Amino acid sequence: MKQNSSFQEILEEKLGAGRPTPETDWTLSPGEPAHLAYLLGQIGVFRFPKPRPSPPPSSPSREKPRPAVPAPRAKGPPHALSERQKTAMGWFQDQGEALADDFNEKELKTAFRRLARRLHPDVHPQGNDLFLTLKTQHRCLEEIFKRPV
Repeated sequence: MKQNSSFQEILEEKLGAGRPTPETDWTLSPGEPAHLAYLLGQIGVFRFPKPRPSPPPSSPSREKPRPAVPAPRAKGPPHALSERQKTAMGWFQDQGEALADDFNEKELKTAFRRLARRLHPDVHPQGNDLFLTLKTQHRCLEEIFKRPV
């Protein structure tokens, strides 16, 4: 290093700017995108086949064909209804929902829902009183299935 050298001269000396650079072929280096694209073009592309949904495993209950007509409901003993419950059952029948003498909870619920759709205040113009009556009659008949505590 010289005594009175400028900063640029010192920097060039340290970085080796004064030295000749070796001649190399920089046209296609391994890290260049063009080179990588060429290599990727040479590689066979493997694609996994699309998965096909497999049928669900067969269960013993599904092996039997279902009957076209549902099996008749088992008849039970008729309910012992109080006068209030008989009136409620008559009201359901007057509205077009016939309940059997030995109806179960599911049948009562189905009948209630059908009538609720028909008598709801949003559908029926004078439905408010009828809907409240429906709820009262349904609660009365529901008492049959309540278990005493």
